[in-house]
Amino acid sequence: QSKTIEVVNDVNQTSPRRTKTSEENLEVLRGRRILLCEDHPLNTKITVKILEKWGALVEHAENGELGVKMFGDSTTGYYDLILMDIRMPGMDGVMATKEVKAKYPNTKIIILTTFDDDDFVFSALRYGASGYLLKGVSMDELYKAIVTVNTGGAMINPDIATKVFSMFSKMQQNNYTIKVDEKDLETLSKPEWKVIQH
Repeated sequence: QSKTIEVVNDVNQTSPRRTKTSEENLEVLRGRRILLCEDHPLNTKITVKILEKWGALVEHAENGELGVKMFGDSTTGYYDLILMDIRMPGMDGVMATKEVKAKYPNTKIIILTTFDDDDFVFSALRYGASGYLLKGVSMDELYKAIVTVNTGGAMINPDIATKVFSMFSKMQQNNYTIKVDEKDLETLSKPEWKVIQH
């Protein structure tokens, strides 16, 4: 069973640990359209409230299949970014990420989930997610991730980054190589190229 996002207490009050990042740069997300793919009603309510506080325009899909359909039915550039949960009924977030990125490779997707299983992490990043965050991140961390990914960067939760670095370390020790099909070269994003080149 999925957990509830742990940023609810930050929505209507200022925490001493928070920086001024969100307040000083609200214009960055104002008017940006975000597609939230999330099946948990409370998580949806909290996340929508946070995003709308930052001025974003939010639309919601309760599972991956609906999210893929909504994105596919929209005009090019309608959505600026997708926030994707992993465990959802029907099509999960990993497969939804794969479907969207296969058809629309320039789409920016951030995984926001409670699950840090290796298979979920590696599959989501392999299929083109530009961010992977665990629910429980602070409002500022979520904000910075959205801004970073929306401007062409990549953002990974520190715990997830440790898993990724460990994976690459094992690959190097065992002389593994990353194989990229020639037909996929044109669809690689800049963050993905950086990972391959380093």
